[in-house]
Amino acid sequence: AMEVRSCAHDAIFRTFTRCGEDPLTLLVDLRPAKEFLKRHIALSYCIRLTSNGQALVDYSKNEYDVKWSTGCWWDKPVILFGPPALRKDHPVVAFLAKEGRARSLQYFPHGFGDLAEAYPYLTTASVRPSSSRRYPSLIEPGLYLGDWASAEATDRLQELGVRSIVTIHNNPENLAVAAGTSRLAIQLADVTTADPAPWFDPITLEGGSRAMLTDLGSAHGTNISGVWIRPKVPRRLQEGDVIRFGASSRSYRVVRLPHVP
Repeated sequence: AMEVRSCAHDAIFRTFTRCGEDPLTLLVDLRPAKEFLKRHIALSYCIRLTSNGQALVDYSKNEYDVKWSTGCWWDKPVILFGPPALRKDHPVVAFLAKEGRARSLQYFPHGFGDLAEAYPYLTTASVRPSSSRRYPSLIEPGLYLGDWASAEATDRLQELGVRSIVTIHNNPENLAVAAGTSRLAIQLADVTTADPAPWFDPITLEGGSRAMLTDLGSAHGTNISGVWIRPKVPRRLQEGDVIRFGASSRSYRVVRLPHVP
């Protein structure tokens, strides 16, 4: 049997930050299908061992690009999770270990609830392939970077606990947000020469202790988000730093961060 190792929360998070050349890690949720379909980690499969112990079956009813089938896990890293107090002797874990065809096997022993609490933005009820590639992306707890569509996605914002939105657009009046959501609408051209610095203090105050979405356009994303982050991190962002955003494939280089008292 191949080696099976326990892993921490961040092993699952790192599967969403892989580069194009990195191998695809398969995320295997071992909870009952009824629980899985209510909420699960994006792009995970709901796997059970058949009663004869000969095959692994997917109950996720997903539309992912990679369909679960015999051998789909061969030479791929696999992370198993879901039930609290998960152990190596779980039938699915034991089956994969005995077969020995995966590239590596890890299991998260503390249950889906712990994962959902640590990374709520990676959980979803969707079984579509786009569920992990869309904005909004978490920059740090309480701050999300989004786009026009995510600012209007009422259900998703409610899931994330976002009640404040900061937007910068040429025509901010064309974007409608949900009732009960506070919004700071800034009208500013999406070009690097337009200076958002006068809005820095209002944006910090607008967010307060609630989760906040910033929909900023490519020219302003890291500048405004950097102002939110800077008081909270030991090393402040410097010009030239690259920020990579969670499940998103996007990354941004900090062009400048004007002084904030």
